[in-house]
Amino acid sequence: MTFTERLKKLLDAAGIDAKDQEVWLRNIYSIPFQNAEVFLYILERMERDDIAFFNRNLKDKIAAIHGKDELALAEILRAEVRFLENKPI
Repeated sequence: MTFTERLKKLLDAAGIDAKDQEVWLRNIYSIPFQNAEVFLYILERMERDDIAFFNRNLKDKIAAIHGKDELALAEILRAEVRFLENKPI
C-alpha cells in the first residue's frame, strides 16, 4: 500500500471529509519524506476519534508545513507522541 493510500484509508476511517483530505494530501508532500513517514506512523497508531480531533487542529500543522518550519513541525509531532504515550489503554 502506498503512502497516499495509507493516509487516505486513515482519513476515511476517521470520517475526514474530502475537502479536508485534499488539504492533508496537498500539504503533506511539502515536508521532508522522513517527517511525513513519522507523521503517518503516529496517525496509524491513533484511534479514529483522535484523528478527528487531530484534524481540528490541522490549521496549526499546515502553518508549520507551509512555513517549512521544521522546528514547529517537530514540536507538533512530539506533542502528538506525548498524547499517544499518555493515553490510557
